Amino acid sequence: MELNSIKKALYKNENLIAIIIVAMTIFISIMTPAFFTLENLFDVLQACIVNGILASGVLLVLISGGIDVSFASIAIFSAYATCTMLNNIGYQGPVIVVYLIACLIGLGLGLINASLISIFKFPTLIVTLGTSNMYQGLMLTLMGTIIITKFPDSMVNFSKMRIFEMTAASGSVYGFSVLIFVLLGVLFFVWYLLKFTAIGRKIFALGGSQTIAQRMGISIVKTQMFVYCLAGIISAIGGVTHVVSVRMMNPTDLIGTELSVIAAVVIGGARITGGHGSVIGTLLGVVLIAMINSSMVLLRIPTYYHGIAIGALIILGVGITAYQKKKSSENSI
Repeated sequence: MELNSIKKALYKNENLIAIIIVAMTIFISIMTPAFFTLENLFDVLQACIVNGILASGVLLVLISGGIDVSFASIAIFSAYATCTMLNNIGYQGPVIVVYLIACLIGLGLGLINASLISIFKFPTLIVTLGTSNMYQGLMLTLMGTIIITKFPDSMVNFSKMRIFEMTAASGSVYGFSVLIFVLLGVLFFVWYLLKFTAIGRKIFALGGSQTIAQRMGISIVKTQMFVYCLAGIISAIGGVTHVVSVRMMNPTDLIGTELSVIAAVVIGGARITGGHGSVIGTLLGVVLIAMINSSMVLLRIPTYYHGIAIGALIILGVGITAYQKKKSSENSI
């Protein structure tokens, strides 16, 4: 009985990733002691913030049975458009307004995806691939390619806020950024939405089977509209958080991070076929990706191996979920 319980626990993606993270931490710490330090730990956590926010939106889309590769373009478009507009009017108000304006832009861009997918029934991958390029082109055409380094004081001050600070032996100061609360807020919202609300159950049902969901009286159009609009809003939050974090706005930022973010969500247990996924698994997937990136830098592994590692993780994640689905089907017979 205990052996079966252990097997069931190991089948869960969250537990598998946790074990991998612990094993990887021990192994890399042996290879390079610099990995297991508070300074590097904070760097890894800092790297998780933006990707964790973006992954939350991707998780919603994957659970609903779709796929979104436009989230990075929506994130940078929303942030770049917001910062450009606020600089033009000399805005110096609270940072929450920056987030709200970006969210409205993200909502509009997400609505375009939602309309094409839910109303016109276009394939999700084709739509988001097309709109991703369209949003990038519009941004560069309408707003140019200027790198922005001037921001409202509230954004600059927010970027400097830390929960606590420490000084390394080298004299450099590091700490825990308050931006972690933005990530935790988004994660909590998505977790609560999926676990305790009717729309959350509809999203899971939609990803499980559109036909069955429709027979249950679930509106496919309304649910998909909600998912892609919310994904656009979450992407915008990630875009502004990125700008606040680095205090620089480059119109090409975040482009190219799609594979890493999707890999984190898939590794976390979200099935490409939909109907399955968790916030905890997604967060652990994001942490694992950040640890891999950090370890490759510390071990001086060439950056072009990064793509190999991420691709292998996606295949591993898909393979694990496929195996779990097969085992659950066999057990139900």
